[in-house]
Amino acid sequence: MSITAITQDGSDHWDVENFSDLLAEPPWLGDCRDDAMLLKAGVYHCRAILLATNNETVNIETAIAARPLQQLGQAMSHPATDDGRWVR
Repeated sequence: MSITAITQDGSDHWDVENFSDLLAEPPWLGDCRDDAMLLKAGVYHCRAILLATNNETVNIETAIAARPLQQLGQAMSHPATDDGRWVR
């Protein structure tokens, strides 16, 4: 399993200790609701997507955007941090 993240602000702060060490690659910088950003981050390979922003609307909009781009899996939404991050 690999983990990829998208961050909107470019910070390296994560609520999960040592989260950066779990990432398959450096976090992508951009808006997780954007189709092009989701494709760059590899959403089409995901078995699951965890949407964990502090904004439930962003989580829902991202789930709606990601679903048709996925070949496999499902999106799960959970509010988490202040900085608009999600992981796969």
